[in-house]
Amino acid sequence: MSSLAHSLRRLRRAPAFTLTALLTLGLGIGANASIFSAIYSLLLKPLPYREPEKLVSLSLISRGKTRVDPSLLTITDWRGESRTLESAAGGLVRSFGLTVGGGSVSVVVTGMVTAELPSVLGIQPALGRLFTRQEETGNARVAILTDSLWRRRFGADTSVLGRPLELNEEPRTIIGILPPAFEFPLTGSVPDLLIPINHADYGRLRGPGHLQAVGRLRSGVDPRQAQAELQAIVERLARTYPQNAGLGAAVEPLEETLRGANRRPLLLLAASGLLLLLIACANVVNLLLAQFLVRARELAIRVSLGAGAGRLAREFFADGLSLSALGAAAGLALAVLLQGGLPAVLLYAGVRAPKPVELEPPVFLFALVTLLLTALLFTLVPAALARSTDLNPLLKESASPSGPRSFLRSGLVVVQVALSMTLLLGAGLLLRSFVKVMSVDPGFRASQVFQFGVGIPEARYDTERKMVAFHQQVLRNLNQSPGVESAAFSSRLPLAGTMGTDFEFVESPVDKERRPRAGASVVTPDFFRVLSIPLHGGRGFTELDHPDAPRVALVNEAFVRAYTGGRSPLGRRIRTGFQNGELNPGGAVSEIVGVVGDVRQRSLEVLPQPQVYLCGLQYGLEGGSYIFRAAGTPAALSSTARDAVASVDGRLQSIRLRAMSDVVALSQSGRRSAALLSGLLALVALALTAVGIYGVVSFLAAQRIPEMSIRLALGARPWQVTRLIVEQGVRLAAIGIVTGAVASLWAASLLRAGLYETPVTDPLTMLASAALLLSTAIAACLGPAARAGLRDVRSNLR
Repeated sequence: MSSLAHSLRRLRRAPAFTLTALLTLGLGIGANASIFSAIYSLLLKPLPYREPEKLVSLSLISRGKTRVDPSLLTITDWRGESRTLESAAGGLVRSFGLTVGGGSVSVVVTGMVTAELPSVLGIQPALGRLFTRQEETGNARVAILTDSLWRRRFGADTSVLGRPLELNEEPRTIIGILPPAFEFPLTGSVPDLLIPINHADYGRLRGPGHLQAVGRLRSGVDPRQAQAELQAIVERLARTYPQNAGLGAAVEPLEETLRGANRRPLLLLAASGLLLLLIACANVVNLLLAQFLVRARELAIRVSLGAGAGRLAREFFADGLSLSALGAAAGLALAVLLQGGLPAVLLYAGVRAPKPVELEPPVFLFALVTLLLTALLFTLVPAALARSTDLNPLLKESASPSGPRSFLRSGLVVVQVALSMTLLLGAGLLLRSFVKVMSVDPGFRASQVFQFGVGIPEARYDTERKMVAFHQQVLRNLNQSPGVESAAFSSRLPLAGTMGTDFEFVESPVDKERRPRAGASVVTPDFFRVLSIPLHGGRGFTELDHPDAPRVALVNEAFVRAYTGGRSPLGRRIRTGFQNGELNPGGAVSEIVGVVGDVRQRSLEVLPQPQVYLCGLQYGLEGGSYIFRAAGTPAALSSTARDAVASVDGRLQSIRLRAMSDVVALSQSGRRSAALLSGLLALVALALTAVGIYGVVSFLAAQRIPEMSIRLALGARPWQVTRLIVEQGVRLAAIGIVTGAVASLWAASLLRAGLYETPVTDPLTMLASAALLLSTAIAACLGPAARAGLRDVRSNLR
């Protein structure tokens, strides 16, 4: 304890050293503690389910070898026939309008699930009960609230069970409350409430569907065995149900499904944070070396008087432990401050966080381990340098510009520069990749285009014709609004993914299992006009393409290239997988009447795929988004959208309006933010490196005062003396840049999968990173070099 007290007093007597070291170390430890809190919460913490290692996600494999969601009947087949699964469940998420006690409507996220989902997960309600199989298959009007909605909307009232609420104007009864720790495994998010899935809407077809599925393995069964069994079930059912033909099954540990996408960006964050910590430690070691030289005469005298290596080592350990403990405390305080901004940081890094990340006990254990490791580092360096008990070499070396301490300080600067080069190159590659992605032509014009959605209650709009009529009237209202140029409705907007469908040309029928696939969107006539998608042949949709007119379709250029050999498809009849009982009782057969330009439907990074556009007036308009082109502010246009909906049905609430330009930007938010975040870490590392170079050059300049004095006495100009000092610092930086460039080639290869049309050896990025580092090194050298050439040397001459 006395050694620690002496150490703290020494730190207090050197406030500049202590403050600089604590800020540097606190920044490194704080950033890493915050990153580790995300890694623990999103990768290492056990999933909040009973025996999570037995949970698996279930999906189908399409003929294109891509994973697709199964239908409700497919999940039912697996649940009934599998012997490797204890049970299987599924569900999906939708937005509903919630009304309680006749109050205002609010939009809530609702999980529509099969009754087995809670039991598959091993979840027990905090209050009330769960769904029964009869309630699911009988479409019972019941609901289970999550803890957050129960507290937010009902004030945690325990008498809420049995009370009514309305979802999309359909009455339901509250039967249970889920525990606070509940997480929805199908999307990695937490909905506001759960309801039984509607078999009338989702239980009509086998094969691919809209549900995500999860299963629980029996004891002693691994995912490969379950996959082989489900594959056999799918193939056996294909003999009875053609829609299963050509499909496969996929079984994956649920943990991998939920966390696999987060692993790479979090590990990249962790690597960047570790490099930042290493740079911070190198800076602190350099500061300790400076302190060591200040104490060189004291230590040499103590050694000559008989102070043993063990006693000095204990003292150095006390110094390192005190410094590391204070730095860890500062780092944890910084981590607490960073927690508020961590969700934005994770979003910037492309990490999906279903709930806020908290500083849990393992984070403090991580900080403790970091504290001990840095304390050990800060002990070993001075202890190794003080191992000699010979007084004269120690005193001489304190004034030598070429002793091992000078060599070590210079080596640390080289390491700092090399690590900074690695961070800068990674940030530069991500930035270059982002710029290239954002320069891609999406195939449509997003400026002055806005979108919004509306939740339609099926209770009153219970037929497709009623829904079509509702949407048509809203579109008429929008088109008549001041400032609105045109308006449309679409089942799926560009950059939001696509629904897939198999198809065949009627004149060239193909077996179900061998039919090709294409994306499909249901749109109203002005869709292409609103988004400025060009028409390359034939005609577009018109109001004459009503529900009782012959069915028509449009295709894009990618469809023509892939399936008609570049020949015009106009006039050919195409049968798609779209079927609905009211408007198309015999299935969907349409004549191709036009060809439109390609649009990036999945993302800016994915080339346009074959796409079929069906006329929404003929195929129904259920879920989707309104889009309209208009001049005006978002606030004024939000009012326009609300008025257009309210004049048709005043009881509906429109979902918030967004600019399509924001949708385009949001589609690349992860890539943009990863570049910004890595750039921020690189700039912090650059600043720390500049401090390190400044400190070493100041030390070297002070050591060379006698030499510079002689040079000036012999007629050297001050600028020549300054140049000598700058050259010495730049030489260290150049060695670090070359070393870092070589190391960066390996480190940057870890980014290869995340880059878009940018090689890891991009010369422009490498040259820019090297130039920035070299400029920083020169700037850091100029101050101490100028002092050595002017003030210090002139003072020495006097």
